[in-house]
Amino acid sequence: MKAGVYKHKRHPKDLYLLIGLARHHHTNEEFIIYVPLRLEKEWEGTARMSLRTVEDFKNTFEYVAERLPDEL
Repeated sequence: MKAGVYKHKRHPKDLYLLIGLARHHHTNEEFIIYVPLRLEKEWEGTARMSLRTVEDFKNTFEYVAERLPDEL
C-alpha cells in the first residue's frame, strides 16, 4: 500500500491520509492506520487515527495522490 491521500469509494469527497501498516503482536494480522482529513467538532483538539484490515481498506478506499490535491 502506498502512503498518501485516499478517497472513500462511496463518498469521494471524503479524504483520508494513509499513515502506514501496523501488525498485531499476537495474531500478526495487518492493519492500515489512517487519519480522516476532515474536521469534526466532537474530535476538536484530538489526534484522531483509525484502523482497518488491509482487505477492508483496499475495498473501501481509492488512492488519490501523495499529498492533498491543489484544488483543496
